[in-house]
Amino acid sequence: MGDLNMRYKSTYKDFIEFVDFARDYIEQYDELFEQRHTHFRFPEYHEEPINFHPTYKLDSVSNGIYINKKDQCPSFTDRILFKSNDNTL
Repeated sequence: MGDLNMRYKSTYKDFIEFVDFARDYIEQYDELFEQRHTHFRFPEYHEEPINFHPTYKLDSVSNGIYINKKDQCPSFTDRILFKSNDNTL
């Protein structure tokens, strides 16, 4: 269990024009993907496919425009890793 808050290795300014396609860049920018697949962290843990938009504050007045926060890149920070006791996964 934990709140890892791993983000994309980019800035708001550099990535915002690609945010609608953020899932296409997971292997390139995502810190959690890098930790799991390059540095072999969290062995035996699984993650369901990402089927949501990046986590980031949206401006409700402007109909869903991302609000810049400390130049942080919109990222997939709200993810769940799980480990099963069932060896078939």
